[in-house]
Amino acid sequence: MNLAVLDKHEMVYVERVRVPGYRDFNIDIGSRIPAWSTAVGGAVLAYQELNRLKEIVGALKGVPEFISNGGEKRLARHLEAVRRDGFAINDRDLSKK
Repeated sequence: MNLAVLDKHEMVYVERVRVPGYRDFNIDIGSRIPAWSTAVGGAVLAYQELNRLKEIVGALKGVPEFISNGGEKRLARHLEAVRRDGFAINDRDLSKK
């Protein structure tokens, strides 16, 4: 379980509870992860005001990993699903790095 805050276009982890028996990533307090590549980031981005979201996506347009991972269109579909379903899931975007 993770608690993170949005800083520009990254999620900064401020608390982390490791779950025994669950696959663990090397994420510590203070780690900065691109918001588009995490479930916690997807949950936060899905509820940003439109102008703020456009600003964040604009900052990501030059990031090769964002572009190669489907970019703006894939993110828009993902955020729509988060708003519809009420939760965010991430399976592998972070591990593809």
